[in-house]
Amino acid sequence: MNRKVLDSPPPGFEALAGTDIFNHGHLPVAAAYCRRLGLVKLVDQDVELLLGESVPAHAFNDTHLARSLDALFAAGTS
Repeated sequence: MNRKVLDSPPPGFEALAGTDIFNHGHLPVAAAYCRRLGLVKLVDQDVELLLGESVPAHAFNDTHLARSLDALFAAGTS
């Protein structure tokens, strides 16, 4: 999260002088949009049915996804 103080606001926004501005990026907006669409309920399927074995939820993370994509790339798409 980035924080900055608005010392010299653009014309028409003088009331915002001295205001703290926080940049959270796009992820909170994307997460809220996904919640509003009900995306979790849509893609929340039976893991055992999809993978052939039961896998705990904590096994699905950025690191494992990246390693899986690397392995698919190394194997080739054919």
